[in-house]
Amino acid sequence: MSHEIRTPMNGIIGMTAIALQKGQGQERIIDCLQKIQSSSTYLLGLINDILDMSKIESGKMKLEPLNFCMGDMLDTIQELIAPQAANKDIQVVPEISLEHNWFLADQMRISQVLINLLGNAVKFTPVGGTITLTVREMAAGEENALVYFAVQDTGVGIAKEDQDRVFRSFEQASGVNPAKQQGTGLGLSISSRLVQMMGSSIQLDSEMGKGSTFSFSIPLALGEGGVEQAEEQAEVSFEGFRVLVVDDNELNTEIAQCLLEERGFYVDCVYDGAQAVERVSTTPPGTYDVILMDIMMPVMGGLDATRAIRAMEREDCRSIPIIAMSANAFDDDMKKSVECGMNGHLSKPVDVDKLYETLDKVVRKGGHQPPAPAQAL
Repeated sequence: MSHEIRTPMNGIIGMTAIALQKGQGQERIIDCLQKIQSSSTYLLGLINDILDMSKIESGKMKLEPLNFCMGDMLDTIQELIAPQAANKDIQVVPEISLEHNWFLADQMRISQVLINLLGNAVKFTPVGGTITLTVREMAAGEENALVYFAVQDTGVGIAKEDQDRVFRSFEQASGVNPAKQQGTGLGLSISSRLVQMMGSSIQLDSEMGKGSTFSFSIPLALGEGGVEQAEEQAEVSFEGFRVLVVDDNELNTEIAQCLLEERGFYVDCVYDGAQAVERVSTTPPGTYDVILMDIMMPVMGGLDATRAIRAMEREDCRSIPIIAMSANAFDDDMKKSVECGMNGHLSKPVDVDKLYETLDKVVRKGGHQPPAPAQAL
């Protein structure tokens, strides 16, 4: 684990140092930034794997069934895996046979399992190989269906003696140059545990030199069809709206301010919960349309600040949307945010699209109207 975490960190720190050297051209700086982004994304994946395993082992992982379209989910998964496969000239062949297309299940966790299995298949399949994604409805009743999922590759295969080990935490199959292996060894372990939570188990059929097939069958409740997603909207503008950003970390504040101003927000920043309470109490009602609140801060934390704002004898303080922006990503943390009067929870590092989507939901679609041209405070 130390090696896996330090490797992308070395890339981030090293490429940052190179980009900061005097005389670097724009092309070289952009190359460094792209490598920093790649290493950061990989590092975040490692951290998410560790957090997921921690949730599972502590019993805090819970499935969240939602109505979803299986076809849309599979299209998204194939789009995500396509660039990795294209880099190795690997053909990904979908074999989909479904009587129903809408199901009630935890779409995110099913996607996570399939992406893990497909990612491993790409990793261990040689250039020019083939991966087959099979999704087949095996049986269906009035309310449920049994759906079979399989990922088959033409890769290196897994020896019989290693087939149990690949599902254990922090372990990988031997037989491949360890120096070229990457990852926590948690992907298959997490996938196996998630499928068990869904009432099934992952089966492995593999032979050295001939590839592997990972498969599972899970019972899924039938969903409500015909509820199509709204068409993708044009880039949302928040011109005229004002936001208060509350965060004790200056770098986080700078990032949030830049992202928000890019979409037209007027942005004010304070650096702890007490300052946020004072700012709200000393500005006219309706000054702010939304507050982005960090949770862990000195002087006064975000939860206490939210309670204090909600307790003020002003109508706008009871209705203003307050969104948590926190590095705490567990379900309990999100629950505490909502219980203290917040309207949502965004986990750091913040997904930019999710940030804009959440703000669009609570500010624009929540009935708020942009105020008259704002005066500087």
